[in-house]
Amino acid sequence: MTSRTKTYLLHGGLFLITLITTTMAGAEWMFGRLFIPLEGMKTLGWNEFLAGFQFSIPFLSILTVHEFGHYIVARANRVRVTLPFYIPIWLGIGQGIGTLGAFIRIQDYINSRRKYFDIGVAGPLAGFALALVVLWYGFTHLPPPEYIFTIHPEYQKWGLAYG
Repeated sequence: MTSRTKTYLLHGGLFLITLITTTMAGAEWMFGRLFIPLEGMKTLGWNEFLAGFQFSIPFLSILTVHEFGHYIVARANRVRVTLPFYIPIWLGIGQGIGTLGAFIRIQDYINSRRKYFDIGVAGPLAGFALALVVLWYGFTHLPPPEYIFTIHPEYQKWGLAYG
């Protein structure tokens, strides 16, 4: 196996693990329960895990576009950089977001402030542009207010009814 193949496997593996941890985190946020069994608490299952993709796909899309904003502008400026390294984390003891983010490694000396600025600002601008699209989609596809009771039926029991 070549060095390049090992590198691609590392990047792909970290991304897949991060996809799993952010999906688990999304399910935990959505249902207010954990995957780890605690006394007197129902754990999350496969269906809840699948529902967590509603969080992880938009979130990782924004993160990935952010990192590739840096990557593409660096390559356009003839600066050698790595593909993004995703940092998965899931503690299972509380609600998190499933990742510590991602980074790309600069492998060359950058010889001008303009290049530093361009590379640095490209990520946030690209991520922000996609975040606006995701936000627009989210607001235009909201479920009816009663949907909250399918996720949290205890709200009706506690008198937090809609309307």
